[in-house]
Amino acid sequence: MNKNFILYAILGILIFAILIFTIFPQVLYNLKGSFIEDNPANKCLAPEGYTQESWEEHMSHHPSMYEECFSESKVNLIPINEFENLMNSENVFLINAHIPYQGELSNTDLFAEDWENMVTYVNELPSDKSTPILIYCRSGRMAQISAEQLIEMGYENVYNLDGGMKAWETSGRGLIFK
Repeated sequence: MNKNFILYAILGILIFAILIFTIFPQVLYNLKGSFIEDNPANKCLAPEGYTQESWEEHMSHHPSMYEECFSESKVNLIPINEFENLMNSENVFLINAHIPYQGELSNTDLFAEDWENMVTYVNELPSDKSTPILIYCRSGRMAQISAEQLIEMGYENVYNLDGGMKAWETSGRGLIFK
């Protein structure tokens, strides 16, 4: 065979591979194994080996694959003082979305052990979708995922404690352990 033919064939295959992986990056992910877990709620969270910041940078280069990760959240992320003021209001519903159990805030109404599937608590949640729901976990991540689900279920006033129980404790406020 002609050496030029072999060289052109190899060059053609390389160019084809580069084009495929550039135009269809999902092909590369499927070859390497998926970065994304089966649960789409976790698609936006950094997989092992990434920081959240580096994962967000990665996602920004593939906006069509991670479109839902950049949508505006309807969950109100609120500071400790505002969260505490709302806790002291009447007709609020307080949810602890952290597992394993590491304490709780006073007057917690629901422990969402299955925090990734809030629909399982439909009979325990307020029937009035305008009831303010305050949700927290240890750092805020689990509560954010749960809160997004509550919004999807039609709840209108969902508030996530910024920094979670860690921030609550750092501010000098205590947790209850049962």
